Amino acid sequence: MKIYNLEVLDNFKKKHAQSRKKLDLWKCRIEENEYKTPNELADFFKYSNLSEGLVVFKDNNDYRIVACLNYERQSLFIKEILTHETYNEVKLKEKYNCLIICHTKS
Repeated sequence: MKIYNLEVLDNFKKKHAQSRKKLDLWKCRIEENEYKTPNELADFFKYSNLSEGLVVFKDNNDYRIVACLNYERQSLFIKEILTHETYNEVKLKEKYNCLIICHTKS
């Protein structure tokens, strides 16, 4: 799967150095695989209500990756990355009009 807008990921890792290892692992898991369905994505990520559209990847309450995911095009566009402290599900729902949560599997 191709990841777009990696500048957001790189900038977050510079600002939050402790997230670097986890975010690099997340990036590898996305790029090295083809996810054709939500079930295939679930092999690598825990999730609830996953479908094509806006996805929020969550890792142990450390950060949230907000991204648009398209299975057919095999593309993921990073919208923003938030820390646990700055994450607000209600505001994200208002901002993006939908919300899907994915939890990274350990």
